Amino acid sequence: MNTELINIFNQMFSPMTKDVLEVAPCRIEVSDFIARLKRKENILTLDIRTEEELDFTKFTYGDVLNISMNTLFTEENIAKLDKNKEIIVLCHTGARAIAITTLLGLLGFKAVALKGGWVAISEYLSAKTA
Repeated sequence: MNTELINIFNQMFSPMTKDVLEVAPCRIEVSDFIARLKRKENILTLDIRTEEELDFTKFTYGDVLNISMNTLFTEENIAKLDKNKEIIVLCHTGARAIAITTLLGLLGFKAVALKGGWVAISEYLSAKTA
C-alpha cells in the first residue's frame, strides 16, 4: 500500500466537508462564467474532455486550452497553464472538473470547476435562444 499517496489524498480531500461543498468555493455557475467571458476577463478555460468528446463539440469562446484529463499532468501540458490567470475547468458534467480543480490548486493554480459542465452550458444557451 502506498501510504505517501494516501496521505496526499487525505490532505487534498479532508477539507472538503459537506459545509464547504455546499458553499461551492471551487465551482462557478454558467451564467457567471459567460458574463466573465463577455467582459473579456483574464481567465483561461481548460477543457479536459476526451478527444472523442471534443470531436463531438468544442468550446471555442475566449482563451481555451483543450487538454484531456488523462494527459494533463505532464510537464509539457502543465507548462501551458498560466498562473496569472484564473482557470475555469470544463468537462461534460462538472464531476471530473472538480477533481482536476483540486489537483491544480495543490500545484499553485487558481482554478474553479464549471458547475454542470458542457451540459449546463448547452442548457443555458438553449434557454437563451428559446
